Amino acid sequence: MLYVFKGARGKPMSYRDPDITEFWFCGYDDRGNLFADGSDYHRLRPFELAKLRNGGGNLTTISVDRKLGGPGGYSGTERASMLEMIRARLR
Repeated sequence: MLYVFKGARGKPMSYRDPDITEFWFCGYDDRGNLFADGSDYHRLRPFELAKLRNGGGNLTTISVDRKLGGPGGYSGTERASMLEMIRARLR
């Protein structure tokens, strides 16, 4: 379960992604989209990535076509930082 506090106050909104059982790191891009990574060890998937669009109501799983070592942090612009994070995790 991922919890997001709008404006860092009040009651959080909760979000689920059926492909992620444990969330690890998250961060926003310059458009206000939230990216979260985690894992699903029940299905032997050490890395999963999801996106919550700015103003959106659902997490969307993002497919990564390479084997990654595991979850890690995210920051900065969507494309550049996402590629940087993925390259750093490639085995």
